[in-house]
Amino acid sequence: MSVKTFRYAGVSEQNGQYKVRYANDKGRAQHLVKVGHTNVEIFDLKDAMPKEDCVDLLLSKTFKNTKAMETVIAEAREIGFKV
Repeated sequence: MSVKTFRYAGVSEQNGQYKVRYANDKGRAQHLVKVGHTNVEIFDLKDAMPKEDCVDLLLSKTFKNTKAMETVIAEAREIGFKV
């Protein structure tokens, strides 16, 4: 069984709701803005990595909005982190 990996990860807000976003295309951030997302913060991870590693890296980032970090923490808990 192969593990899906991603080169980009971050958060975006749409209709007042933040979500963690994963992508393999650097244009993903532009697409999110185009379809109405705000507060888009997508990071280039340099190497492809599974969701767990993406979230681990996002936990070390500083976001412009505390709601974004709360969303990353919630995502971490959802995939099994003890945060």
